[in-house]
Amino acid sequence: MKLDTFINRPVLSTVISIFIVLLGLIGLFSLPVTQFPDIAPPTIRVSTTYQGANAQAVLNSVIAPLEESINGAQGMTHMESTATNSGSADITVYFEQGFNPDMAAVDVQNRVSKALNLLPAEVTQVGVQTAKRQSSMLLMVSLYDASGNYSMEFIDNYAKINIIPQLQRVSGVGDVMSFGADYSMRIWLKPEVMAQYGLMPTDITYALSEQNIEAAPGTFGEQGDQSFQYTMKYKGRLTTPEQFEDIVVAAKPTGEILRLGDVAEVELGRLTYGFSNSLNGKVATSCIVFQTAGSNATQIINDCLAVIKDGRVVMFAPPMISGYSLTNGFEIKMQDKTGGSVEDFFAVVQGFLAQLNQQPEVQVAMTTFNPTFPQYLVDIDAAKAKQAGLSPRDILTTLQGYYGGMYVSNFNRFGKIYRVMMQASPEARVSPETLASIKVRNGGEMASLSNFVTMQKVYGPDLLNRFNMFQSISVNGNPAPGYTSGDCLAAITRVAQETLPPGYGYEYSGMTREEASSGAGSTTAVIFGLCLLFVYLLLSAQYESYILPMSVILSIPFGLMGTFIFAQIFGVSNNIYLQIALIMLIGLLAKNAILIV
Repeated sequence: MKLDTFINRPVLSTVISIFIVLLGLIGLFSLPVTQFPDIAPPTIRVSTTYQGANAQAVLNSVIAPLEESINGAQGMTHMESTATNSGSADITVYFEQGFNPDMAAVDVQNRVSKALNLLPAEVTQVGVQTAKRQSSMLLMVSLYDASGNYSMEFIDNYAKINIIPQLQRVSGVGDVMSFGADYSMRIWLKPEVMAQYGLMPTDITYALSEQNIEAAPGTFGEQGDQSFQYTMKYKGRLTTPEQFEDIVVAAKPTGEILRLGDVAEVELGRLTYGFSNSLNGKVATSCIVFQTAGSNATQIINDCLAVIKDGRVVMFAPPMISGYSLTNGFEIKMQDKTGGSVEDFFAVVQGFLAQLNQQPEVQVAMTTFNPTFPQYLVDIDAAKAKQAGLSPRDILTTLQGYYGGMYVSNFNRFGKIYRVMMQASPEARVSPETLASIKVRNGGEMASLSNFVTMQKVYGPDLLNRFNMFQSISVNGNPAPGYTSGDCLAAITRVAQETLPPGYGYEYSGMTREEASSGAGSTTAVIFGLCLLFVYLLLSAQYESYILPMSVILSIPFGLMGTFIFAQIFGVSNNIYLQIALIMLIGLLAKNAILIV
């Protein structure tokens, strides 16, 4: 088709223009609007809790079987895991950029299900959660009490009952992550009183299993000839601390009744006491809103603000204005493939960090791993326990019931289901000396656990990390002023070759892994080259000349030179934002050069 066709047929030209405008308007209002391009890979998070277990026990009995089952999932690139002394297990599985996150979540969930029979009963009782971990964090919402009249438990659960469910129903919201803890019926055992009555934690667990249950007693008159039939209704699970205190623990032939309130304090408390939230000195709870892939970020934010506009809720700004750049830091995982001790591994990493910090390109390189966390090594005299008619399992269960805490039942309240947790009162477990007051049943008598248990003070890590099923330590750092993340990666490679002994390696994690694997430097050069080529070809087509566009192209380097000069003056690193701006600047420079020519 010749160009003069559009001049001779103005109606055709008008119709084509209208079509282009309409398609543009449809795309403008229908295409998703996001604050950043989707450059983070899809991730799936697998998490659970092993109440009372230390980091090594969590690693061996929970994370190891889950990782073995998850490993090899379709589209998976790598996975990271963390086990802590608080009993939490967390595995993050990373997939290839562009891989369907829904398919990834289904695959990981199926693989987790295969490993459930290998996990401890305490873990399967709590459950293993598998969820898509959205990388598009939109905003954080905080609920606080300015008057000081409400407890942290109340505020946490008010948000979970009244605010978070509404935010989850907003179109485009993928998840709402809460920093608060659920309500929990806390049963604080009194070890001395328990010993006086010859009771152990398992006795309390048995009483709860008998008296705090849901049941279906049936009906009267079903399939009969009478006019009415009656459904029998059991009172069901208990709901208040007073009802739990009234649970019968033991009854004697003389008519004496021992109730739970006689041997324990019962209160409506928190599921965990390992953290607390505050805002400007006020008791608070916070939650983060994530978006789903392909959704409109601006619309989601406006809808979320509309949901909470009438509440006393404080908005934090979106995280992307906090000054953090996608390429102004690096994260690597040091790996130990030798199976050596944690202490030896940490010594190697310390030497690596010392050398890395001496490089001019690196400003800070650090790890939060601490192998000197005080701990107590528990040893059970199996011979003594056997002579007393006990087993190591009995002793460990008693320790867990008093010190570690046990998930023993459930209760319903506020239209939700919560856990019942049993543990010794805080003052009864402040030090190893309290072990003397913890007793187990030895025939018809009670014997102190100190007769069967010895403790030795040792030191170990507060948390343990693994990377692709190898023991690892996370190292984080930032480039020194005037250097880019690419310079840091080169420094890491150089120091690793000089420092790390055989059997030790490293891999990049997070955004650094994407930068290293994609070859950011070469990719950027190709993009700039293509931009210049397209500008040249379009100008050649416009002017019907292959020489005239050269006068326009030759003006571009002078404009770009000014950008790099000012970036050097103001200390702006050559990151992804600067590179995108340069691509846009090429178009503006070409336009100005066309006008000049």
